Amino acid sequence: MADDLAVLQCEPDTLRQAIGTAALAVEGHDPRTEMFVRIRPEYIDTPANAVDAPLGSYCTFDASLFEELTVFEPTAALLPVGPALDWLTYFADDESLTVSVLGEAGAEYASAFQFASERRTATLDCIDPTTVLDAVEITLPDRFDDGQFLDEDRQPVPTTAETSAAELERLVAATDRCQVDSYPLSLADELGFEVGGEHSTATGTLAGTVEGPAVSHQFGPGLARIVQAIEGQVTLQTGPDQPLAVRCTDPGVTYRYVLTPEE
Repeated sequence: MADDLAVLQCEPDTLRQAIGTAALAVEGHDPRTEMFVRIRPEYIDTPANAVDAPLGSYCTFDASLFEELTVFEPTAALLPVGPALDWLTYFADDESLTVSVLGEAGAEYASAFQFASERRTATLDCIDPTTVLDAVEITLPDRFDDGQFLDEDRQPVPTTAETSAAELERLVAATDRCQVDSYPLSLADELGFEVGGEHSTATGTLAGTVEGPAVSHQFGPGLARIVQAIEGQVTLQTGPDQPLAVRCTDPGVTYRYVLTPEE
């Protein structure tokens, strides 16, 4: 019989929102199929991404996000995102939800998540991590030092911008109206964009501040997915020949996404 490796308690929508945002579950797009999570007494984080993926995420759910987070044995799990979000939606009307992370004592990975409210219980099997480990990498946490994004030599990238998700949505909306799927973003004296479509063009600036050398990138649809998923203030960090790190926070959660520019 499986043991409780960890137990957390929270409002169902709190966890659904955190997982959905980390997995970029936005309208019109399927979320990531699976999410690798590490469960520690101080936090739960999502350090893994597909090898060479143009869009990666590394998000941290602090213990303060939950009413309770008790870890009997630090563990990791490969969570099937779609079914997990479905079950959290199923329990949405319950005031509090207890999530037990189940597995054999001493095992490297958990085997299941159990969701329980006062009146209902459901158990969701984890994905066997050994079936996909060759296709994932967990190096992205090494690219961050506290809130700073680092280059491959672990030096801080030189350009930082502060703006908001609402301002970035103006870039996404203009690009979509020009009917192109490449999103330009310039970090110079101001945040700006210049879009050229077959029948429409658009230029503009976004409210925010920029520090560091000027950088211009073109991004694929991953930028739009990030912007649609997040809210509030956003920090952008990049540099010449560097990916773009997008970081924002909610109470108890830090969302980090790394987007490779198009060539």
